[in-house]
Amino acid sequence: MVGPMRMVALEHVVPGMTTAASVFPEDDVSSLPLVAGQVVITEALKERLERAGVLSVPIDDEASRGIEAQPPITDDTRRRSLGQVRKAFQALRDTDGVISEDEVIQLESVVSEVLTEISSRRHMLVALSDLSRYGGGRLNHAVNVAVMGLAIARRFYAEVGWRDYRGERRVDRMPERLQKLGIALVLLDIGALWVPEEVWGKRGILSSDERELMHEHPRYGAEMLRGSDI
Repeated sequence: MVGPMRMVALEHVVPGMTTAASVFPEDDVSSLPLVAGQVVITEALKERLERAGVLSVPIDDEASRGIEAQPPITDDTRRRSLGQVRKAFQALRDTDGVISEDEVIQLESVVSEVLTEISSRRHMLVALSDLSRYGGGRLNHAVNVAVMGLAIARRFYAEVGWRDYRGERRVDRMPERLQKLGIALVLLDIGALWVPEEVWGKRGILSSDERELMHEHPRYGAEMLRGSDI
C-alpha cells in the first residue's frame, strides 16, 4: 500500500514538493528509479525528469491527505512484465522473427500474475488512474493496455459472460479466455515496432504520411505474428 499521494503533471510540479513514491523511467526493466519516494523536488531534479520523458509525479502534500493510492499491479510485477514484453518485442524485431513456445509460456505467466493482482484490488477504477505514473513508452503502454483491458474483461465476464461462435452466452472457461486475452492485449501494438520512434512518440499533429504509417501498424503486427506459436 502506497501512502497518501496525488499525481501531478510534471509541468505543474513546483520545486519544494515532495515525492510520495519512486518515479521510474519509461519502459524501465531495472530496479533503479529515477527518484525515490520522500525526496524534495529541486529545479535540477525536475529538469532531469523532463529529459527522461516523465509526464507526472506522485506528490505527498497537504492536498494529498486522505488519498490512499494502491497501484493496479506492484512495481515488481510491472518490472517482470516489462522484461517479458521486451523479450517478445525483441524476438519480433527481425523480419523472420517469431515468438517461441517458451516466450509464450513466459507471457502467460506474466498475464496470470497480473490477473491475480488486479483481482485483489477493491477500488480498481481508482487504481487504474495510477497507470499514468509510468508514462507512455511502448513497453509500458503494452503493460498498461493489458492491465486495463483485463480489469474490464474480468468484470464484464463475471457479469454477462461471453458469446461463442453460435452467439450463445456462456460463463465457462473464464480463466482460459482471460489468459488469451491478456497475451493479445500485451501484443496489441506489436506492429508499432515498424513505426519510427519520431512518429510514434510525436507530440502534435501528424502529417498525412505519418498518419498512414500509424494506421498501418495493426497490419504490420498481424504479419509479424504470423508463424509464431500464438
